[in-house]
Amino acid sequence: MKCPLLAIACAASQLPIEKLTDDCLKEECAWWHGREAECSISSLARDIKVIKSSLYAIEAKTPYGQKGAH
Repeated sequence: MKCPLLAIACAASQLPIEKLTDDCLKEECAWWHGREAECSISSLARDIKVIKSSLYAIEAKTPYGQKGAH
């Protein structure tokens, strides 16, 4: 798997992503999650999307009068 952090850096600096040669497994990257067999950065992005969707669902069920009440 090519590093998603390096891909973001390439996009920001307008370098072609094809120039990426680092591989998560080969480089023994600290972000590689062996048990899940995926990059932690990629899984974090997915998890944040799930949390965001859950929060929107909760907000949709909250009556306007109680919004923000503790």
